[in-house]
Amino acid sequence: MTIYPTNIRRVFHRFSPVLLLLTAVLTVHAADEEITPEELISRHLESIGTPEARQQIATRRYIGDGTWRMLVGGVGQVVGQVSFVSSSNTSDFSFGGGGGQAFSGEQFSFDGKDAFVKRAFQEQY
Repeated sequence: MTIYPTNIRRVFHRFSPVLLLLTAVLTVHAADEEITPEELISRHLESIGTPEARQQIATRRYIGDGTWRMLVGGVGQVVGQVSFVSSSNTSDFSFGGGGGQAFSGEQFSFDGKDAFVKRAFQEQY
């Protein structure tokens, strides 16, 4: 059993009825409206922008910090920068590990036809 500090327990006790009420209201509202998968996708696309605006988007790029965990065939993890770039039919995903590590990153690319995978290791002297 985890024992929380008094102030955290007090916050949980104060906001529990509010969260319960909010959950009940959202559940009742969600039950009132039936939506098809096609309509859900249509609403999602409309939230991104008009069809004309979405057609003009040529490239998307996402960059952030990530952790590469080895689950099969090894043990350990590497922290580094993750990047995903998509342009037309080409997608590129790369992970760059920090310096001073034996594993310095991987890159996966797909051009709509062929896939490319590159794994980078620093040489050990």
